[in-house]
Amino acid sequence: MQHLFKQITRFNQAFGNEPGDMSRLDSQLDLFNEERTELEIELGKINQDQSATRKEACDLIVVTAGLLDIVKPDWSEDLTISASFCSFPTGVIRSLISTALTLKSPANKARCLTDIINVCFAEILRAGGDVERDMAIVNESNLSKFCSSDEEIQQTAKMYDELGVRTSIRCLDGELVSFVSIEDQEGSNGKKYSKGKLLKPANYVPVIL
Repeated sequence: MQHLFKQITRFNQAFGNEPGDMSRLDSQLDLFNEERTELEIELGKINQDQSATRKEACDLIVVTAGLLDIVKPDWSEDLTISASFCSFPTGVIRSLISTALTLKSPANKARCLTDIINVCFAEILRAGGDVERDMAIVNESNLSKFCSSDEEIQQTAKMYDELGVRTSIRCLDGELVSFVSIEDQEGSNGKKYSKGKLLKPANYVPVIL
């Protein structure tokens, strides 16, 4: 499991989140709340799409790990894997994040955030998933949001040029290259691209669970 969290840290670093950088806390919290809401929506459906539930739980794990990287960079060394089954997971997650934000000790914050990950593990299992397999697929998809070769960079640049989308290129970790929309705009495909949005490369791998 440790290698999966190292991949998440690598993804977050490539996205611009350096471990221990508290200036990124608010933006990471926004991502957390976005993913938490999406999981709540799936869990609230009468006829749940189990694959969608698993994906949203994995996505919440990724952004929670991003918070952990910020508040306690060495958190994964002390991680205890223990799926926490509960009757009202959305309420528990809301309570845990609220508690984490009020605590001063990084270690105590990390315990609350780790508990959120364990609740997500439980929801993946409840939905019939395999935690390591599902997380590996989501990690692969997330890392494919970056270009890893000159050929892929050229293919992606050509793709967005043909769509009429103006982009900038950045490489924050020295290896993975990303394309970013430089303004609010609409491509020839009718799709809107907001300023600063991370754009999917030509060889992006979607999540299929």
